[in-house]
Amino acid sequence: MFGHRAAMSKGNLHMAHRSGYCDASLRSLLTSTGFATVATLTIPSKFELWALATKSKVPRAEMEWLTQQHFPLRR
Repeated sequence: MFGHRAAMSKGNLHMAHRSGYCDASLRSLLTSTGFATVATLTIPSKFELWALATKSKVPRAEMEWLTQQHFPLRR
């Protein structure tokens, strides 16, 4: 369904993703499986969805710092 098309066209089918998520479905999956704090970033123009999740509850300021460290810069 999704994946690295150049690699897949060369027969590397392990590069295919078997499912796709939107912001709401990924956030729901992460919280339903026990993650206490979830942050997401969508970049629709690049078809990108980023998520950062923690098992224990993290204060908002710390989560904002973590997302700044791990999410790509907003363009």
